[in-house]
Parts: sequence; C-alpha cells; structure tokens
Amino acid sequence: MQRDCGMPLSESVMSERCEAVAEALFPIYKEMRRQAANGKVFYGDDTPARILELMKENREKKPSERVGMQTSGIVVRTEEGHYIGLYMSGRKHAGENLEELFKKRSGELELAIQMGDGLASNCSGEKERIQAVCLTHARRKFWEIRSFYPNECGYVLEQIGKIYQNEEATKEMSPEGRLEYHQTQSGPIMEELREWMEREMAEKKVEPNSSLGKAIKYYLKNYPGLSAFLRHGEAPLDNNQAERALKPVVMIRKNSGRGARPHSNAGKPARVGRQLYPNPIEVHWMATMNRHEKSL
Repeated sequence: MQRDCGMPLSESVMSERCEAVAEALFPIYKEMRRQAANGKVFYGDDTPARILELMKENREKKPSERVGMQTSGIVVRTEEGHYIGLYMSGRKHAGENLEELFKKRSGELELAIQMGDGLASNCSGEKERIQAVCLTHARRKFWEIRSFYPNECGYVLEQIGKIYQNEEATKEMSPEGRLEYHQTQSGPIMEELREWMEREMAEKKVEPNSSLGKAIKYYLKNYPGLSAFLRHGEAPLDNNQAERALKPVVMIRKNSGRGARPHSNAGKPARVGRQLYPNPIEVHWMATMNRHEKSL
C-alpha cells in the first residue's frame, strides 16, 4: 500500500483503508456465503490465530472456559465447479463454522460431502452429511516416523502412493467413472492396508502406545471416512484445498507479530498488524483457488 501511494503511511491509516475496502466487499462475501452453503464438496481446517480482544478476555476467563483462538479456512466446490473460499476467525473451530453454513443449505439438495482431518472439532454438528477424512493426514503420520519403522512405514507409504497414482488416472473421468475405477483399483489396496494393520495389532507385533501403534489406530478408527471415495464419486482423497487456503493466513500471522479484532456485529473484518485479516473475508484469494472458472 505504501508503494502504491508513493509515501510512508501510518499503521492507523493503512488499517482504516483496508477496513474501508473490506466494507465495500462485504456484500460480495455474503453472496459467496449464500452460494457456498449450497455447494457440493466442503473442505475445512483451522490454524491458530492471535486476536487482541479475545486475548484480553482470556485474562478474565476461568480455567474451564474456552480460550483458544483460530482461523477456519473453508473451501467449497459448487455444482458448477467454482471454488469459494471463506475465512472466519474467533473461538469456533472449522466444524462449528461449517455447521452454521450447513444451516443455510437448501433442504432439497442431496447430502453435502465434508472433507477434514479426524479431529472431532472439525466434524462436529447435527446436520446430516457425507463425512470424508483426509488420506494425506493419515499418510503423514507414517511419513513422520518412517526412520524408526522403515519396513512398516515403507509398506504403508507405498500402498497409499498407488492410490494417488490411481487418482491421477481419474482426472478426466466423470464422477461415476472415477468411482468405478477407484472401487476396482484402489478398493483392494485400502482393504489390504486395513487387514494388515488389524493383524499387526491383533498379533501384538506393534505396541499400541508407540508412534506406529498410534498411526495404525488413527487409520483404523477413521477408515470409514478415509475410504469415502470408494462409495461416493465426488468425495476427495484429502483436505489439501483447505490447507492451501490457510497458507496466506499463516503468512499473515507470522509477518504481523500482532493481534486482531474479531469480526463485529456490524460486519467489519478484523485486522492483524498492517494486514487485513481474513475475518471474515479474503476475496482476493478466491481467484487463486478457483481452478476451473472465473471468480464468482
């Protein structure tokens, strides 16, 4: 902003200008939110946030009260193939923010597909949906301990790698064709992995509380969600869309070194240092995430 203006600007001036722009864009955000509620596939994740007003509140809170702060990044793929990115900062987790979005969803539509990791906070809510769990997240648990368990982790990583090769082969297929291909090619791999892990645990070849044991238990516990792509043609394999959407938020947090104001009832976005914080909107990132069409 200082470069565009050709002169130094104070933090207060930059914050006011960013806030004014956000106010002008807020109607666009509300329409994006309306369209997102009726989307087809929902990706969601959280990253920690520093919010000045909430940090101030925390000093007065009891130990049993919620004190966490995070930004939820939600990416929605619509029926037409558009990608909509929504950001919310506060005490609520991605699952709670998604539930609010689902409440605005038309009851005439088919069940939405929600992708996330296995955390309960990302899967909360009463609205019925198809729950998918990130295969990359499960893979990462084995990748991180591969030096300690090279044979076991090597086997798991190799098998999951085959599934991603199959996914690459489905890029030009219809949802029905993709589903059939994965059921034929990836289904046996997923089932073989599950059976192998169950044997390892049943035969006590793996200590349940070891890092390998915990990785295996995570896979087995979340198997229904991890294998959602074998039952639903448009269920994604992973939550990479949401993780990519949160990268600029992480950069803002690291570069700012300061806190933010939470979104007020008047619809004003929060700020972090000299940057406009994506609460509730970062419209300009939408064009980057949209792979197929122009931004809505």
